[in-house]
Amino acid sequence: MKGDLFCYCRSLWDGRFMMQCNQCKEWFHGACLSPQVKEEDSLTFQTFHCAECSVLYGPSIS
Repeated sequence: MKGDLFCYCRSLWDGRFMMQCNQCKEWFHGACLSPQVKEEDSLTFQTFHCAECSVLYGPSIS
C-alpha cells in the first residue's frame, strides 16, 4: 500500500485512517470524505460507497 496514490487528494498513504469503497475498491482518507468520517465512525458502516459509486449503487449503509 505504501507508495501508491489514494483518495481524491491523490496523496501517498501516510498512515492516516482510510476507508475502502465496497464497489470500486479505491481507498479514501476519512478526513477527505464529506462529511468527514472518523475511524470509530467507520465501524457503523455495513457498506461504504464513495461519492462516485453512490450515484450508481446508492448511499453507504450504516
